[in-house]
Amino acid sequence: MIFLEMAERLRFKKDLAKRVAHLIRNHMRPFHLLAEKEKGRLTARAKRRLLRDVPEYPDLFVVAMADGLAARGPDKDPDEEEKLAEFFRELHEFYRETLRKVERKRLVTGRDLIEIFGLAPGPIFRKLLEAVEEAQVEGRVKTREEALEYIAGIIDTL
Repeated sequence: MIFLEMAERLRFKKDLAKRVAHLIRNHMRPFHLLAEKEKGRLTARAKRRLLRDVPEYPDLFVVAMADGLAARGPDKDPDEEEKLAEFFRELHEFYRETLRKVERKRLVTGRDLIEIFGLAPGPIFRKLLEAVEEAQVEGRVKTREEALEYIAGIIDTL
């Protein structure tokens, strides 16, 4: 990536260079999600994935906004920046109302997967815990017992 080469020449700290490169790699995602929203196809799952993949989403929207402001041409929507700002407000509210609450109240942990289901730590842990979190955010799982039943159902299909 061009930016990483520039950052190295400019002696950026590696951590900062990686964070900025991550934002640059993902800077079009807000536009893609906004397009899906305008078509009525934006899902809560897509929002959660963005927030999971880019926890520094406010910075991501700054980069996306800068890109939008730099764009020109006859196909550019004159209201694009306002739509992007409104989408940011909506996404931030989504985070505050749903994800932040889930982060505070994890129903199942990796230790539960070991002690209750006898699983060995591995890649399946992340998949199971993410599946429970997604079900929790969507309201399909509300209690620890429901989460454990949900996991048992997933394990049965493996």
